[in-house]
Amino acid sequence: MNYKLNNFFNLLLISIIIFIISYKWKSIGIPLINHNQVVGGITLKDYNPINDTIRYVIFISLPLISFILFNYFFNNKNVIPVSDILKKTSYDNKNLKIKEHKAIFSLLTFLIILEIATLDLSHFMLDTLHDGDYLTPAQNYLFYNQIWTSSYTVHGGSNVIYPVIAWKIFNLQTIGAIKIFFIILIGLLKISCVFLAFQMTKISALNKNGKLILFFLLSILLIRMSYYQLPMNYSLISYRDIYVVLFLIFLIEAIVSNKNKIILNCLISFIPIVSLTMHLDSGVYLYFVYFVYLLYLLINKEYKKIAINFSATLIFWLTFFLVIGKVEFYSFCYHFVNILKSIDLLHGTEFPQPFFEIGLQHGSRATKSIMLQVLAGIFIINAMIKKNFKYSYNQKIIFFFFFLVSFIMYKNALGRSDSYHIRMSTDFPILIVCFFLINYLLQILESKITNAVNYKKITGIVIIFLITFFL
Repeated sequence: MNYKLNNFFNLLLISIIIFIISYKWKSIGIPLINHNQVVGGITLKDYNPINDTIRYVIFISLPLISFILFNYFFNNKNVIPVSDILKKTSYDNKNLKIKEHKAIFSLLTFLIILEIATLDLSHFMLDTLHDGDYLTPAQNYLFYNQIWTSSYTVHGGSNVIYPVIAWKIFNLQTIGAIKIFFIILIGLLKISCVFLAFQMTKISALNKNGKLILFFLLSILLIRMSYYQLPMNYSLISYRDIYVVLFLIFLIEAIVSNKNKIILNCLISFIPIVSLTMHLDSGVYLYFVYFVYLLYLLINKEYKKIAINFSATLIFWLTFFLVIGKVEFYSFCYHFVNILKSIDLLHGTEFPQPFFEIGLQHGSRATKSIMLQVLAGIFIINAMIKKNFKYSYNQKIIFFFFFLVSFIMYKNALGRSDSYHIRMSTDFPILIVCFFLINYLLQILESKITNAVNYKKITGIVIIFLITFFL
């Protein structure tokens, strides 16, 4: 059986599996368990929100498992032996250097600042519900000098800390001061995304010229994924994701550099704590990824790095406890456990049935997003097992962590399955798919263009496009 025919039958098998799971979607699940008698829209329907997570795991895992098995049983000439998938190979360090491209970083930063400076602020209207999520806890903090004891923080410490910081900076206790602070925070998120795009070039197999173009295109993509919607930022990458972006920047550096850098490992340990303090959901996701990272270190017998991470985590949590005090810490833990147990029951909505509920409320967006997740997984697996992809051990590990982040953060769409939360959970699947598509196109370009002058022309065109895109 030839290669193209193999791919056709593999795609056909995946399509059949997806169709069967979609068709049986409603029958997959377990009865509702609601010991605390939480009353919400989903509990009134006697629906267990965990069912969406079970269905999601099955929907994603079965097609990807079948994709792997089919390749190894029917397309084994084109795949790497299982024993060699994570075989340590030398890392081709043809990476861009930040110091070599200061002008480009300066240009991108200037364009982001220019975007902020030219914002039309007249459309920022008062949102009594969501503005109140920040105003009331912040006022309670100023009165009682407590964060978690004085208020039930819906999203996390950010409900208090962000407004208080804004009021301290601008010396004004106004809604406008908070909104300006969030605009600045989104600007910092965009700048962080530029650095993430830069880091992602390190897991590309392109040459330096190709990586430079990839860096520009990924920067454009990531910057345009976030926009200035306030107070609830429902863009693909929102200000709540800034800690995820920073964590990935340092995680890529730690895996690629493969050096026992104390500061780098301390930052990787520190960011999940800050994230959990500010935004409970992203903090839980980052801690899940962080523990998998520690497991990766354990498998690789990197005991010094494990010791640094454990020590740093212990020190950070102890410092947090000492700074906020015993009562506040217990309130923080109570909020965390209670929200974790109740949020889906109170706030959740049922995830639409893929394909069969297209045309109904949120059904089209849900089908598109979950299919993008499957596609992202296929791209990752291809990069890890196919012989025609010359990726090193370090690069494959980073691919794995990117998919892990994408997979676990989709829980936001499963917890509350409206169009806003589904869109927010589609950020990393889109990023992964675009990364591989751009790489593929640039590899074709590399095979046809060997003249460095042509690359300079292409780079110039991309810069012009970038400036036009922003203005």
